[in-house]
Amino acid sequence: SHQAVLAICDWLDRTSGTPDDRIALIRFAERADLIPAAIAAKAKKAFTAAFAAGASVGGGTSLTQAVEKAGEALQGVGGRRVVVLITDGQVAENPAALAQLIARLDEAADSVYLLALDHDNAWTASTHLRWAHLPLTATTRIGALTEGHLAYAIAEILIGETGLTTKGAP
Repeated sequence: SHQAVLAICDWLDRTSGTPDDRIALIRFAERADLIPAAIAAKAKKAFTAAFAAGASVGGGTSLTQAVEKAGEALQGVGGRRVVVLITDGQVAENPAALAQLIARLDEAADSVYLLALDHDNAWTASTHLRWAHLPLTATTRIGALTEGHLAYAIAEILIGETGLTTKGAP
């Protein structure tokens, strides 16, 4: 997943029409770790350094701290605020708490996208039911977690946010 994030940094740096575009990253499991926003042209270097430091966020998956850190990171941000949540959806929060967390993200951001990792078919089998009626801009299921699949899904989101499309492309 680190390589996919770095590929997105490269893509955003090459294609961003605004030199002030920034990208931040929140890694989460039991805890959440915010890698602060960096200008698109410098994000790859900042994230590479953070990945090399290798801070562990633990096992299990709790979304609460990640949403809190996302809210903090989005405060005072001008322009369009887009959150891309990448998870297998199997989080510790009960359905009511999950709904409150996603509603908080929805209030803090202009768009909230879910990339649902489904390498074990748990998302398809049942997990999707917990997320079906939450205020998400869109949900994309990713069956194979590879750099290409993840980078493509995020690029599709960013391209869509710009009002462009890749539909019908060769």
